[in-house]
Amino acid sequence: MKSLIAFVIEQKILLAILGIGVASLSFQMWKYQDEQYQKLLANQKVLCEKSLKDADDLIFKSPALYSAFNSGNARYAVPKDKIQQPGYLL
Repeated sequence: MKSLIAFVIEQKILLAILGIGVASLSFQMWKYQDEQYQKLLANQKVLCEKSLKDADDLIFKSPALYSAFNSGNARYAVPKDKIQQPGYLL
């Protein structure tokens, strides 16, 4: 009877150790994926800012685009700070 109780206790201890190992591994995987996602977001932000700067440069270097940008009814004009915000809905 003592050997059966010792076997059950030993199995529970091994199961607890396995649970701790799985939890630790899953946390490390989550942490790695979160780091990769943050890197992706930072890269996308840099690319977006570069695209906005390039578009701004093109508008101000082209006389036709610049006049189209500045002409029009003032009521429909979008402030420059709003143009530079991705996702801004008119």
